[in-house]
This record gives sequence, structure tokens and C-alpha cells, in this order.
Amino acid sequence: MFRHKPHLKASASLPLEPVDGFFFATPQQSMTFGANRAVPVSHRPALSVKRRDWAVVVLPATSTATSDDSGQFFALSKEDVRWVKPESRATFLFCRYETVALTAIGEKIGVVSQDARMNIARWLHRVNG
Repeated sequence: MFRHKPHLKASASLPLEPVDGFFFATPQQSMTFGANRAVPVSHRPALSVKRRDWAVVVLPATSTATSDDSGQFFALSKEDVRWVKPESRATFLFCRYETVALTAIGEKIGVVSQDARMNIARWLHRVNG
């Protein structure tokens, strides 16, 4: 008669949720990361991880990361990101998620390759558990 699908067992081998993969020029005032800079900036690159109805979960990006913080940052190569305006600076993602209102996310400034998205997802899973 009716057949039920088998229930999936929770395990570490389940596929990781992919990262959305778009960079936005997010107003610094909408984010916590970088708020304590000596020289303030108006906007900061932020990688969209997941979109919700009213907000976007992002990973803040920076162009500098110290060796002391190497585990907290993910380095993106120039091949990993296609910028609207070509960037010559390095790009590092910070491992802590931030939630930004959809109305404050800013303009789209780049997109991350599929391979890099999967590498970011693995890194987030390893760093944040």
C-alpha cells in the first residue's frame, strides 16, 4: 500500500550544507567584526552563507590576518573569488557568523567559486563544530 521513506540517521558523513557564496559590501555599522578599528571603514566585504526571510548570515572578511589567528581565518586565493572590481588585496574570512538585516546587506561585489564554497563549508564545520 503506502511506503515510507527510511529515516536518515544523523552522522558525520552527511553532506555539508553549501555556502551561498556571494560577497556584499556590507556597512560596517551593521557588523560587530572590525568595529574596534583604529581607522574606521564605511563598508566591509561579507560572504553570504545563508539567506533567511529577513536577514542574511554572513562571514566578515578582512585583508589582514595575523599568524596568531590563523585557525580563525580562511584564506581565499585570487582564483577563488570573482570580484566585480578586481581586487589585488588578500581576502581572509573570519569564522564567526554574523546576522545582517536583508535591508542592510549592501551591494553585491563578488562571487566565490563552487570549489571554494565547499572548502569554506568544510572549514566552518571543522572550526565551529
